[in-house]
Amino acid sequence: MEIEHEEGKKRREMQQKVGELGIAEGDKIIGKNGVAYRILDFKLGLEYPGGGYFQVLVQRPGIPSEKGRLTFQELLEAQEAGVIERIEHIEQEKNE
Repeated sequence: MEIEHEEGKKRREMQQKVGELGIAEGDKIIGKNGVAYRILDFKLGLEYPGGGYFQVLVQRPGIPSEKGRLTFQELLEAQEAGVIERIEHIEQEKNE
């Protein structure tokens, strides 16, 4: 029981850190290696490793795009390692 509690706490902390990045559907995460991840959707849940994941369209130079997953843990590890070049936020158009 104690181990499950600690694991849940770690996953909530990861969710919070990812939330602080302000990533939303349509945004693009670009790595220093030229690989880009377009955010299609995301799933939150303590049952997922790292507290959640992003459904992404992986775009590599010279290779057709493919769908994949980017877990919150993978994203945070990439950020800490300094391999993310930038995050492009897509401006939401307001049609009001």
